[in-house]
Amino acid sequence: MLKETEFRLNDNVIARIVQIIQEGFLTGTDVSDHMRQIRMCQGESNNEFTSLVLTPEYKKQVEVNIQKMVDFVEEKQNERRLLTEDQIADKATD
Repeated sequence: MLKETEFRLNDNVIARIVQIIQEGFLTGTDVSDHMRQIRMCQGESNNEFTSLVLTPEYKKQVEVNIQKMVDFVEEKQNERRLLTEDQIADKATD
């Protein structure tokens, strides 16, 4: 009988799944669409199993998306800081 190839998720895939869940909590978004976007390819193999790893293109896209989120948050923090400074200045002149 032909033995089926067994696949296991590499640690980087598991870490990405956890990250998606955390992002869902932080942003209030449904994580199922993000899970569907995960792209994997075959990694290392041994006699027992073959690992699945994130594709380099997917890893790069994740980095880009995370940087966009960080930039957005920093922009909002700066806007809030400026607004607060303006409010303080207005109160000082009253």
